[in-house]
Amino acid sequence: MYSYIIGDSGGNQAGMKAVAEELSAKWAGGKTTIHFIPEYYDYPGTYKWADQAFGWEEKVEGIHDDPTITTIMMTVNPDLVRIREREARRARPPSTASHSSPSKRPSSRGERSSSTGPR
Repeated sequence: MYSYIIGDSGGNQAGMKAVAEELSAKWAGGKTTIHFIPEYYDYPGTYKWADQAFGWEEKVEGIHDDPTITTIMMTVNPDLVRIREREARRARPPSTASHSSPSKRPSSRGERSSSTGPR
């Protein structure tokens, strides 16, 4: 059996790596292996890929509200990114949306981001 540890929080990366290393040593020779996947949390690579794929120049504002992450979240549940509130403010689009519709094109790009992502 294979177990994987992934995370989208920068502050948790070192701990997840340590747990994977500890359990990997403990379970050595057994039927279960564990792997930490640090590439899952690769914001610089993700931003570069989004710029190349979609022409988005990411501007990190420190509020976890950027097009790349927002569009991926929209594929799961548009309410997670307060889509109703964003559409209500249509006269003043969110700083993260450079698209014609806050809910249509971004979610398809989010699907593409989550399925292909930076390689």
